[in-house]
Amino acid sequence: MLWLILAFLALLLYSIWGLMNGVVAKNMDPYTGIFFSSIGYLFSSVIALSLIGFKVNITPFNLMSGVGLGAATGIGGLFFLLAIRYGGNVNIVVVLTSLYPIVTLILNYFIFGTSMSITQIIGSILAIIAVILVSVG
Repeated sequence: MLWLILAFLALLLYSIWGLMNGVVAKNMDPYTGIFFSSIGYLFSSVIALSLIGFKVNITPFNLMSGVGLGAATGIGGLFFLLAIRYGGNVNIVVVLTSLYPIVTLILNYFIFGTSMSITQIIGSILAIIAVILVSVG
């Protein structure tokens, strides 16, 4: 049950993230926005570290994976803000970029050989249709 509460809290914070991207993109340049969002990310890192007693499990794999995650998040966030800055409607950019789980499914299939269930395939098709409907509406 805890996982469900945490998932809803993540949903709420991701929704605020989407809202704040519109605020940032309309009120400052994307580069400044990414800089300040990195400070927010650093703040959340301090919270995470405090929850584990500031004992980080440093291995080469953990370091490369974690830095890769941060780089993908930061650079993806920059492209997201630039998309809005250069004319993208915030609502459409948020919905379009929310298709990332479909890309993740495809990448997992080709890189790790993970199978996709018929439910995942149908869900992905429906998600693409939803993005198209939101974009034209």
